[in-house]
Amino acid sequence: MRPGDTGCSVLDGSTAVATRTYEQQRDHQALERRRDAGNGAALVLYGAAGALVAWRATRPRPGPDADRARAVGPDERCTGTPDT
Repeated sequence: MRPGDTGCSVLDGSTAVATRTYEQQRDHQALERRRDAGNGAALVLYGAAGALVAWRATRPRPGPDADRARAVGPDERCTGTPDT
């Protein structure tokens, strides 16, 4: 549809159900674009969340002694004096 056109058919499949003016059609298409953008943003967030969950689920889990291995032993503590 181009500016200056007086009307267009609104189709449901191949059946005409209504007519619109150029301004009505332009407004309707703008509304559909906004809805599509919102749906697209929601799908991107949903996909990112799914990717994060999948990544987290495939990470190796630390062993049962992981906390003890990171602890500093008595011979590794800094005493403030140089070892000689």
